[in-house]
Amino acid sequence: MEDRILYRLFDRLGIFRESIGDLEAILGETVRELRREYFSGQLTPEQAEARVEQAAIAIEQRRLHTEELERSAGELFGHEEFIKDELKRINKLGRYISGDSMRAVVQSFLESFHPDVQMWEESKGVLGLRITADLDRDLRRACAQGQLWRGNGRELHFTTDGVLAFERPGLELLNLSHPLLRAAVDALRPRMQQPVALVGKAMLYLAEDEDVELTSGVYFIFVFTHEVGGTISRREMEPVAWHRDSGGLVDGEAGERLLHLVIEQGEEWASPDPAPPLDSPAIWEQILGEARRRNRELRENRALQNEAFYLRRKATLQAEYEHRRAEIALRMGTARLRERSATVMGLFEAQLGKAQARLEAQIQELESNTQQLPRLTDPVAACVAAVVRRARQR
Repeated sequence: MEDRILYRLFDRLGIFRESIGDLEAILGETVRELRREYFSGQLTPEQAEARVEQAAIAIEQRRLHTEELERSAGELFGHEEFIKDELKRINKLGRYISGDSMRAVVQSFLESFHPDVQMWEESKGVLGLRITADLDRDLRRACAQGQLWRGNGRELHFTTDGVLAFERPGLELLNLSHPLLRAAVDALRPRMQQPVALVGKAMLYLAEDEDVELTSGVYFIFVFTHEVGGTISRREMEPVAWHRDSGGLVDGEAGERLLHLVIEQGEEWASPDPAPPLDSPAIWEQILGEARRRNRELRENRALQNEAFYLRRKATLQAEYEHRRAEIALRMGTARLRERSATVMGLFEAQLGKAQARLEAQIQELESNTQQLPRLTDPVAACVAAVVRRARQR
């Protein structure tokens, strides 16, 4: 009986003419199912043949689906160098929340709201602080929905290094979802939204051979944002920098690098002269015009990207629906062979209707989201920064 089943499947799938490959595991399970049905005595010879044909069709669909996934994976790995370059670019431009930034936010939070709590460095990359009753209360309030703060005692030992946290299970990883950072952001947000907090001045000391694209002198940096609404709203920062000494705008990525360095390495304004003001309306018009130009460029690129994403995602949704529909149809065919009741068949029909309705809803949501384009905001922050070159310290 098993030979007969295998022969029919192999002949139907063309396995006599090609390698069996990854179908071996699928065939094993399918043959066991068919064998149980054969020996149950519930199928006539004609029904058994039809059942084998249905099984062959299902196996063929699985194989085609697997081959499509393998092709997609190949396309992804083909972009390996591009992905590596993008990661280097993200690191250089500071398009991430660094450990130093998180530590600075926590330090400001403690100094302002919990002055009796001191944070210390136990070892390289490992920080500690004492949990007071007031701090414990703030941490519990800052927990996200479904998140619980379980204090491990009177002290908290944490790190911003993921590798270090993995190697030491007792060490907590401070990230954007950790209650300590959430509590710090919640407490500091109202203060940071005040106008005086949105303007800064800094000195940035660089070695002679460090970031040579940034010439010495005074820069005005204005941070705009591109905001996108929709189901998943997001916001992208757009720093626009103007170099006073050369009297011109700074290249986009150079300005972004400058902002990152000021945030990470900048020091308090130490010049004996006060920070110069942006006293020319013409300069502001140049800065604002550049921000608007970049927004138009971003909108044009995003419109093309959205269209491409829409077509790919729609095709994926339709393929998933067809796969689901084929599965339900196969079960309906088996149910007919076994002469199931009209109620059972009605359930399958309802499943088909739900799958169709879900596809239509997903496509409608997809169309709505792809129509969202970035909107330029007014500046959310500004900074005067003086870049000073000095010999590299040995």
